[in-house]
Amino acid sequence: FQARLNILMNAKENEIESVRIDRLLYGVISPANFSSFVPEVQIRYEKTSKRKGEIEATGFEAGDFILEGSGQSVWSLPSGLDCLARSIVRFKQDFLSSCIVGFSSCSEAQSAVSSLLSLLPPSILDSPYIDNSTNSITFVSLPRQPVNPLDAGCSFTSGVSIVITHSLSGPVHSPSRLISSALISHQLSLLQSIPANSTAVFLFSLKFVDVTPDPTHIFSSPPRIDLRLPNDFFYPFLVNSAFSYSLVSPLFVI
Repeated sequence: FQARLNILMNAKENEIESVRIDRLLYGVISPANFSSFVPEVQIRYEKTSKRKGEIEATGFEAGDFILEGSGQSVWSLPSGLDCLARSIVRFKQDFLSSCIVGFSSCSEAQSAVSSLLSLLPPSILDSPYIDNSTNSITFVSLPRQPVNPLDAGCSFTSGVSIVITHSLSGPVHSPSRLISSALISHQLSLLQSIPANSTAVFLFSLKFVDVTPDPTHIFSSPPRIDLRLPNDFFYPFLVNSAFSYSLVSPLFVI
């Protein structure tokens, strides 16, 4: 087990502003390494000179943990079955894994998949910071693939694809990147027959998509003004009269 904590200290008020976990690694404890297993915790301090309340949340950055909306715990997937890869969900880090589902009947396959899907959180938080402005984003299930009732066999969910959309929000001078939606789609499979001790592959797919809209206006470049004067600009003032010439010529002498 290895964890790394970032502690933000306020130098002016000598208080802790925030404590944040930015790394969390798990190890496997067995009878062979139980006596030699030593947990490791790294602590890093950062100081700020701003007073309390002056620091504005900047929203998500690449690699930040995604928090579940219910228990406010770190979201990890997949869990509960024999899967090739498991990962803590981090912002802007796409993820793909597959799990093996064992069954001997259609009801067993559907039950195993239902148990796996029940481990997905119903919602996530739109920000890595928990305060009064933090919102819970509920997962929205896209319409499922229709099943033809005339098809014989066993139909069950064989994969889920999760899309997390995010965008910039807030003032122009200090925008925050927040999660705007969480979408989940289900992939169905149809088995004509199910032999004893059958297995099927269940796929997990997670993708982050930036949906920040383009600017609604484009600032035009400053107008270009040519201040150069034409060669005959002074022609109307220079006339062949002694009176006019006496008035104009001193301007050029000076």
